[in-house]
Amino acid sequence: MPTRQSLDALRSASVRQPEAALAALAACSAWPQARAVLTEQRLLGAGRLEVLVAAARAWPQDLAGELELLGGLTLSERGAIAHAIVDAHTPGMALADARALAARFRLTGRDAFAQLAQPLVERHGHAPLEALKTFGSVANGLVDLKCDFELHGRPAFSVLAEALLEAHPPAPEHQRLVRRLSQALAAASIDTDQKLVLAQQMAGRSDAHGLLPMLDSLGCNDDAVVCRLARDLASRCKLSDEDVAPLFIARESLRLAVALGQQVLVLEGMRNGGSRSTEHSIELSPSGDCHLLAQGIHLASGLRGTRFKSMGEVLEFARSSWAPMWEGVNRDGPQDTPEALQLAFQTLEPHPLLVDIFEKAQAQTNPRLQGDRMAWTLDLAACLNTLPDADLHGLASDLTFLNTLHAPALRRQLTDSLIGNVHAHGSASGYADFAAAFSRPHMRGFAMALYPLYAADGEVPPERLMTALRHDRLKDSRRLHAALGDVLKLVESTHRLAPSVVRQLIERAVPEEDTAQQRCDGLRQTLRLTAVLVQSLDMSADAELERSLVDLSDVPPGADLGQRMKPMLRRLMPGRGAAMESTSAQASWDRLLFDSRQTEAVLVYKLGLAAALHGGAHGEGLDEVLDALDRYADAALWSTDPTAEFARIRYAPEASPHLAHLAEQAPAAYQTWREVVEPQSPLRLGALTATDTDRADDLLLCGTEVAGSCQTVNDKIDNNKALMGYVLDGKYRMLALQGDDGTTHARRMMRLLVDEHTGQPVLFIEKLYANAGIDEYGPEDQALIEMARSKATAMGCPIVCSDDEGMAGAAYPGPVISLGNPAPFEFVDADDVGLVEGRYKLDGLLLQSATEIDRVWRERGAGDRP
Repeated sequence: MPTRQSLDALRSASVRQPEAALAALAACSAWPQARAVLTEQRLLGAGRLEVLVAAARAWPQDLAGELELLGGLTLSERGAIAHAIVDAHTPGMALADARALAARFRLTGRDAFAQLAQPLVERHGHAPLEALKTFGSVANGLVDLKCDFELHGRPAFSVLAEALLEAHPPAPEHQRLVRRLSQALAAASIDTDQKLVLAQQMAGRSDAHGLLPMLDSLGCNDDAVVCRLARDLASRCKLSDEDVAPLFIARESLRLAVALGQQVLVLEGMRNGGSRSTEHSIELSPSGDCHLLAQGIHLASGLRGTRFKSMGEVLEFARSSWAPMWEGVNRDGPQDTPEALQLAFQTLEPHPLLVDIFEKAQAQTNPRLQGDRMAWTLDLAACLNTLPDADLHGLASDLTFLNTLHAPALRRQLTDSLIGNVHAHGSASGYADFAAAFSRPHMRGFAMALYPLYAADGEVPPERLMTALRHDRLKDSRRLHAALGDVLKLVESTHRLAPSVVRQLIERAVPEEDTAQQRCDGLRQTLRLTAVLVQSLDMSADAELERSLVDLSDVPPGADLGQRMKPMLRRLMPGRGAAMESTSAQASWDRLLFDSRQTEAVLVYKLGLAAALHGGAHGEGLDEVLDALDRYADAALWSTDPTAEFARIRYAPEASPHLAHLAEQAPAAYQTWREVVEPQSPLRLGALTATDTDRADDLLLCGTEVAGSCQTVNDKIDNNKALMGYVLDGKYRMLALQGDDGTTHARRMMRLLVDEHTGQPVLFIEKLYANAGIDEYGPEDQALIEMARSKATAMGCPIVCSDDEGMAGAAYPGPVISLGNPAPFEFVDADDVGLVEGRYKLDGLLLQSATEIDRVWRERGAGDRP
């Protein structure tokens, strides 16, 4: 205890150094003595602050009430003294007392927090967020807050940020808070590793939108780390236009990461019942688009069986949502010029294997084939160009097989299968290992088609099946294409039958025969039967049929599945002849199953009609349509001479009052109508041939093989119940552009109608329906129109079209009529007439044959035509 004399000596001295003042202060035993020392000292600046801090630690409560001692101090100096007071205060100091102290010291919330948060947390036990709420704003997310201190040995910013995230779980109402916290993180005085830890925590939230534009400012030099954060964030946050806008100037890798994350978010939403909308389109390079498409295929394949029925639907969705942004990738045919396709292809910097295929496609002399092959190769590059060099080389045999396949539709199906094998069912190397067992060149298509059934367990088909597939009989393209088509249909059917069942049905399709050729032929026939039956499950939901197929998958290998399947198929087919067992009936079955384009079509159409009839929807008149389909089947499928029998029932005057009228009033014209009038010069356009047809299969498939028609066998019954009106009514013929396999690529229906006033025949041509690449009034369509004019000239009757067809022509003087149809319904495109029953009238028509105009007007007594 110092004596009074020593204290007086210290006070009376001229104190110039802080050491002396501190010594004097230390000698004080009570606040009045210390206050006197502080009042009389002559220290300035740092020395004065040091002494005041010491006094605050020795007499915290006393100094807090002596504001006059603080005169002339800066804000930061007052804050330092307040820190010392709080740090020296009796443990348990209330936040309210600390706030009152800050107010007396005239500290702003920002400075008060910077000075008082640490002692309040570490000495007095308050939670960091309590201190923040007392001196700062939680809603500001640490923006503009001084956090350059530690709490319990860690950076205060990290501690507070983690506390904020924990206290405010992901929710829309917290988006602003997390956005502000993201801004503060970019400017925080903590090292990069600590910033990344916090960014990773925030990237796992669904409300952390604001972090995205801040990622580049975290100071991390590892692009992969930043991109991983961006992808994680985008996979949880639905980004707005405001969020996406900064990406337009971001580097490609970051844009791609965000696009990949958004894709994950979309598909996860679809898994939970959300829409298929991709929300925001983030601009990427062609290479980035390819990566996005590859991941989209992989992720969307996980929704097969729920949102997508088949792998084909998966690929269609992926391409339409994330395919590279050029029009040349078109699944129905090329839309761009060869120059545009070439430019799009070059932007991908494609692999040499693909370049070679593209150059061969470009060398095609037929424009349609050239465009189709170039677009196909561009699609290959878009879907496979992201593969490593070694993986793409492993697919060389498959690409060669596809490139030499002369069946465009099958090539597209197998291409989709190969793309699915690489991106959806496994990896390129895994598929290549599987395909190596398919040693002969013609077998590569079977490798592509079968891999999805074997991908999960890494096996290959049993030798019994491989031997049959290896046989020379399947080197014949016709047999090979049919077998591959059937296998593809079976593999796609796994949404109805378990993959293990489909696999066993295929493996057991090889019969126990004497020779390898017989086993190969038996395999082909059994695959055909199996494919038709399995496909019928899509339409009928036939529980008995499904059980029968599952039972067949358990029969011993070598059993003749074909003989067991024929009764199952006959039960489903239309027509009384389906149940016949004669030799001629067997020939009809073989012709239907192995030589017909309509095998599935007639079955699908019948099953659709029956399902609608039994379900009560659109049931009116469906009994009559099913009867008409039975008449068609008995004539065109089961009779001993289908061509003649179909023509007999179709053109019989007694079957229709309309045909009876034509046969009586214009017998010569009616006879010529029934015959094919050959054009003066061959109408062959590239790989397509123009024809005037009334073949049964052409008419049945008139709306199925071309795009846009409501008369497809797969369409809604309230539309396609009129299909039999085209098929069975002899007043119809079809102008068609067909490929070498008979498939129709474009068509115009012709109707032989009647002039209401003269009762004479008038040939009416309907609108064009065509697949992509065939334009209305283009060269191919003009060929069809010229054939119609030749037909009218041969018949000696006028030819007309509707005035909404866009073709020039003089007005036809008056209406034309139909007197009925042997089927219950008929569909008329002209003038939007639509579905009709019985008689109808068309007016306001245009003549399309100039040579006939004068004659028609003279016969009508109308004088000179305008």
